[in-house]
Amino acid sequence: MFWLKQVYYGLLGLCLIALLLNFKRHDKEVRIYLPVVLLAIIIQSAGDIIKAKGFDHYFVFNIYIPIEYLLLSLYYFRVILNKTIRLSILMSGILFFVYYSLYYVLYPEAFFEDSFLPFVISSFLLSLCVITFFIQLFLKEEAIHLLRFPSFWINVGNLVFYSGCLFVMGFYFSLKEKDPDLAGELLYINYILNLFLYLMYLVAFTCFKTKKT
Repeated sequence: MFWLKQVYYGLLGLCLIALLLNFKRHDKEVRIYLPVVLLAIIIQSAGDIIKAKGFDHYFVFNIYIPIEYLLLSLYYFRVILNKTIRLSILMSGILFFVYYSLYYVLYPEAFFEDSFLPFVISSFLLSLCVITFFIQLFLKEEAIHLLRFPSFWINVGNLVFYSGCLFVMGFYFSLKEKDPDLAGELLYINYILNLFLYLMYLVAFTCFKTKKT
């Protein structure tokens, strides 16, 4: 697991560098990923430091998930063309963020607990966003140069990661009561999916500004 964490931090660092170097070349929707990547680095580092000191670190991820989904809903608000769907996505991001903010205020004990539910909900919603993006892309008549289309690679990563995590989490909850050790081992698949996600982000961030041919 230690080498996986090293690769993970390495990919995060490379994604940040690629974003900064190509920041002006990217469209505004891709620039939204700068705070996403920065937040991922900060939260993951804080979680690892807190865990190493022997304290519960779950609360940092309870902070991360609502903020991440809000930022990604802004991204999909920009890349989806249908106005009704765009507004629905943006409203879902705002409502998700407000709901969990109020929930943790009203139930502070839940803020420090390890809960997969917010992640499962956000993964489901983001999977729907990704499917919408690819349907929209499929229906376009013009040819698209994929090496100059960062959002394609971003959504390949999002599709594999979020839909894959939903699949894994479904198995996890079904096995948790019968075989908790095996269920825990199953979650390691999520780490591999995470590496694939940031690898696709790295490809996207090294693409130039979107150009259609």
